[in-house]
Amino acid sequence: MPAEKASTEAKSIFSLAVEELSAENWPRYRALRIKSLLTDPHAFGGDFEAIKNAPDLEWQTKMQTLKPIIAVIDAQDVGLMIVEPIAGDFQSTCWIGGCWVDPAFRGMGVMREMFNFIDSVAKEKNWIRQGLGVWEDNLMAIAVYKSLGFKSVGEPKPSTSKPGKFYQRMIRNSEK
Repeated sequence: MPAEKASTEAKSIFSLAVEELSAENWPRYRALRIKSLLTDPHAFGGDFEAIKNAPDLEWQTKMQTLKPIIAVIDAQDVGLMIVEPIAGDFQSTCWIGGCWVDPAFRGMGVMREMFNFIDSVAKEKNWIRQGLGVWEDNLMAIAVYKSLGFKSVGEPKPSTSKPGKFYQRMIRNSEK
């Protein structure tokens, strides 16, 4: 009798969900933002100590204009991006910042799923033309953004938060 072959089909071993945080969930946004700065301070313009020590009211006030998008795997918050609905550079209708995925969950499609979520609500929220800034020396992030449809626009600009550093602006149009 022939031996049965083991299935080589890859199966998902985790549950990934993406959601926009509501204002009352500001502590989840705060926790992810602090973790992102602690884990990858080189990737962001924010100051860890200032952000960590910001009063609760400041976080609650930010939630009135910023729209945190989070990724959750098996009930654990593992990814963050912040959408700011504004008329920005190069006719963008929103600016995306603070993009981060917990190192233990990188390479699993988390960032792509967060952008898929943005695309799914882009028309109703007027997030059609998305802009972001990325440090010009963060080649890994630039490659990820290009794979998601972003294109570099304009010349690199000097940072106001990190003197001596430059960021590249990138733009994409929603795919839906």
